[in-house]
Amino acid sequence: MCDGGLIPDIMHDLLEGALQYEVKLLLRHFVKTECYFSLDTFNSRLINLELGYMETKDRPTPIADSTLTSSGHSLKQAGKIIFCLLVCYICDKIYSPLAAQMWLLGRILPLIVGDLVPDDDERWLNYLRMMEIVDLLFCSQISEDSCAYLAALINDHHREFTELYPNASVLPKMHFMVHMARLILR
Repeated sequence: MCDGGLIPDIMHDLLEGALQYEVKLLLRHFVKTECYFSLDTFNSRLINLELGYMETKDRPTPIADSTLTSSGHSLKQAGKIIFCLLVCYICDKIYSPLAAQMWLLGRILPLIVGDLVPDDDERWLNYLRMMEIVDLLFCSQISEDSCAYLAALINDHHREFTELYPNASVLPKMHFMVHMARLILR
């Protein structure tokens, strides 16, 4: 337990929580409000993007319009969930296809639609800030200076998020991120 509270969990808090939520809001805004691209264009580019051998098993599944417009926070990236759960049960391994797919989607999103989004789009820039946070949190080693930078990035991200998405909730999983830099230093 950390400080008598919950243990930080970057897989659940970040990949299956904050990142998934932000990508859903971002794509909904780009497709439905700004019309930078259609959902069909996004899904076609997602399906046709060449991935490396190691990434193929975690390829994100296409996103349905009903998922994108739903009120939930999830993108439901679970294309191989039954198979993976069976393999996990048989092999006694913990594996979350949702987390792996979201991590990959987060990393490849700029390759899929980056050329269709204006460079100065504030939501896009804040998403890139989120990906910098993800990269720092998944580093195998991190310096004290990088932890201070991480804390500032998270604060900037959350401040911008609340301004850019005024009708969106700040999830508890997003709030947990505020404590991560401090807990890394412990």
